Formats: sequence, structure tokens, C-alpha cells
Amino acid sequence: MPSDIASYRLENIIITSINGAKGGAKATFSKDGAGLNINFKFEMSAQMQVLFATTDIAKNEAISEANSKILPIEIQNYDQIMLKEIPAGKLAKNNIKAGAPIRQNNILSPKDVLRGDELIVEIRDGGVSVQTTGIATTDANIGDVIEIRMGSTRQKAQITAKNKAVIK
Repeated sequence: MPSDIASYRLENIIITSINGAKGGAKATFSKDGAGLNINFKFEMSAQMQVLFATTDIAKNEAISEANSKILPIEIQNYDQIMLKEIPAGKLAKNNIKAGAPIRQNNILSPKDVLRGDELIVEIRDGGVSVQTTGIATTDANIGDVIEIRMGSTRQKAQITAKNKAVIK
């Protein structure tokens, strides 16, 4: 490296290789119309904040401050589906061991209606509308069409709210 490197102007730095936290790069400098290239190796260290299970989390258990915590990890151990915050109102899709990072594919949203829930069922026929009650036969979200048990009969109905369905 020239002893007067401070008088050169940095033009560009190009990363030529990277493997985890280590890599190589080429810096291009200029001075009075002349160019200078310097190849160098580097090692970096950085951390990301990621959500970890602090206790074993059972399938369908709510993920909360009681069973998870945001902790730092080295950037080379990070992947993009790791969560960076507690997902409000989300449940564990599967069992998650204490100490494991919580990933997007480990969570699911709770259903709006659960199998066995009692629903207000509206039956519409032309201009006539009648309300009764029924029981959801499967878990569902608003907009889903499911079977509703009303006494000894079953009817297909569309879920329109957390406790309502419509038979058309």
C-alpha cells in the first residue's frame, strides 16, 4: 500500500466473494488520473433481533410474552422467515421447543369459528328471513362455507361473522 494512501480518492468497493461472515473485496482508488486497486479480505460481525421460545410451546398454544422473548443472534444464523416480534393473536402451528427460534411457518391464525360453536343461523328465501341456532361441524373463517347442524338436519351455510352464518 502506498505511504500517501490518504491522498487518494476512494472510487469504489466491490465485494468479490462472501462466505458467511468472511469475504474478499477490491477497493479502487484514484489520484491525479492514475488508478490503484487494493484487494483485501474482511470479516464482519452483526446481530439480528429474533423471537425465541423461552418455554416449550404446545401446538395451538398462543404465542405471547409469557412463552417467548426477542433475543440477538449472529447474522449468519438468521433466515428471513424468523420472526422479529411477538405475533399478536397467533397460535403455534406445531410444538416449538424452548430455545428454538420462532419462524413464520410455525404460526397460524386462530379460526373465527370452531367446531362445536353455537351460531346464529339466518335462513334467507327471497324476501323472507328467519333466524335460528345451529352448531358448526368444522373450524372455519369468515367467508367459508361449512355444514351447520340444526337439530337432526345439516345445511351448508356461509360464515358471515364470528357467531353468524347464512343459508341462502
